[in-house]
Amino acid sequence: MLKSISKKSLSRFCALAFASFVFCGTACFAEISGGFVGAYYGYGEFRQVSSGTFGLGGTPIATGATRIKADSFSTGVSLGYKHFFNPYVGLRLYGEIGVYVPEFRFEGEVEDATLINYGANLDLLVNFIAKPEIDFGIFIGGGVGANTWISKEIEQLKKDIREYGLGFRVNDTRLDVALNAGVRFHFARRHGIELGSRVPFYPTVVLNENLYEAGASINLKIEYVHIYNVFVRYTFRF
Repeated sequence: MLKSISKKSLSRFCALAFASFVFCGTACFAEISGGFVGAYYGYGEFRQVSSGTFGLGGTPIATGATRIKADSFSTGVSLGYKHFFNPYVGLRLYGEIGVYVPEFRFEGEVEDATLINYGANLDLLVNFIAKPEIDFGIFIGGGVGANTWISKEIEQLKKDIREYGLGFRVNDTRLDVALNAGVRFHFARRHGIELGSRVPFYPTVVLNENLYEAGASINLKIEYVHIYNVFVRYTFRF
């Protein structure tokens, strides 16, 4: 009787040990939850649009616009936490700040500008491969934050508005909402490499004001558009 019980207990123990080994083969050695830091280097394109609309009696008569394209390399850092529900699906929440320095060139003149982008991001992580040596998958999500533009032209615009007493409002910081997507590789349990893209939804409208005089009106609008950014990011889990 005792011998029979011992055999049953041993069989159950072996089955449990085997199941634990199989589970560990995918879960214990796959990517796990934890905090992380990251740094990226990228490339993006931008557009500056300056437009004016002349009207009489509230009716637009003529409209003119100047569109200038520019590009820029970018760099940024991130800090956050990722949580995996199983070896294949997880979420990550992180803050990120990035810097861009596009040059807008028009008729021989150059406007040097600096864009500082900062905000919080939430991404869905999906692994197609989850092995001890490497994980491979995709990420897709979004970010909410702000864009701040710095340039001599914006400062000069503020100065001119003050000197002429126009009362116009210049907004060099605006809401930023963007889509994040890309592929990711995770290796050696702590290191990651990502190839991704970021597509913002809203332009930064620096100026959008109307000037009225003697029945005539002029609408002045200046906006900076961040079209897209592609990047390579390195991450380290701690």
